[in-house]
Amino acid sequence: MNNVALLAVFIGGGLGSVLRFFITFFMTKVFPYPFPYGNLTANFLGCFTIGILMAIFTHKIDNQEIKLFFTTGMMGGLTTFSTFSYESVNLLKGDSFIKGISYISASLFGCLLLSFIGFRLSLFIMGNFKL
Repeated sequence: MNNVALLAVFIGGGLGSVLRFFITFFMTKVFPYPFPYGNLTANFLGCFTIGILMAIFTHKIDNQEIKLFFTTGMMGGLTTFSTFSYESVNLLKGDSFIKGISYISASLFGCLLLSFIGFRLSLFIMGNFKL
């Protein structure tokens, strides 16, 4: 590990966290319901983006510091499993068991699907994959 890699993760993580904060704030204003739409949206966006980044860093860019900035830093700050876990437990422990299961299912399947779509779409755009 070098100082540039550490700085890349630090700055990327800060930017991703601020982006998640704004997404959550915006989604709470748009959907003022007792359901974590903001974190779900941030995780969906982050998973789709990480799929795109996986394709780019596999086939086009071979720079470790840029990769760390975007993947470990920015996407790590944008998406969050700890907040997902906290929100899931809060929904499950109350009278919101169905909402909790819905949130867990949507997060799991939605994030995996969007990562896959982002990866395949990027390969297609770069000419390395046929749809």
